[in-house]
Amino acid sequence: GAQHDTSKKSFLTPSGVKAKEDYTSRKDELSAMWHPSCAHLPILDFDKVLYSNLGNAGPDRGNGEGYVIQARYMGGGDIERLGRQVLFVMNSTGSKYIPANASQNRMHGAYGSFNLKRKDELDFKITFYDAKYKQLKMPEFTLTFYDLDAEGDMELKESIEIGGFEHYLVDDNTQLKITSLPNGNTRFEATERGVFE
Repeated sequence: GAQHDTSKKSFLTPSGVKAKEDYTSRKDELSAMWHPSCAHLPILDFDKVLYSNLGNAGPDRGNGEGYVIQARYMGGGDIERLGRQVLFVMNSTGSKYIPANASQNRMHGAYGSFNLKRKDELDFKITFYDAKYKQLKMPEFTLTFYDLDAEGDMELKESIEIGGFEHYLVDDNTQLKITSLPNGNTRFEATERGVFE
């Protein structure tokens, strides 16, 4: 199917304009969670999911395939860019994607989230746009993944395979198994069972 059509602007709900001081305070809050080596890079604060039809699996319809999150630019040391809107567009690039529950492909707290059916996989690309739907070039940015774990019997382990990056950072006490692959990518794989509270 067609990818998310950014020429159709009906899915975008304008939001109010906040004072720069509000964004400065939020930037400081986010920066406190950031690794010092990433302080000069853009921080995107996710506001809300505008459209959710990853892999044409719904629940939204009518504007092509994709998963669109409205975010705000919160970092990089450029005060003039604080609070500017950025659209984070994620598209499935593989032949199959089966969600466990498409209605849960949404924001969970401060995090954008998507799910997969058991033993399934998702190949995807990410594109950034500004509020006028002009594609943004991001010479440098960071991408953070959370909550990789395994099922109780350790038969199924969540993992991410990614390539083309300069370097990665993990917590000093990480439980991930990190493997360099022959294709040049790196796999980050869970080694511990998930804890549900």
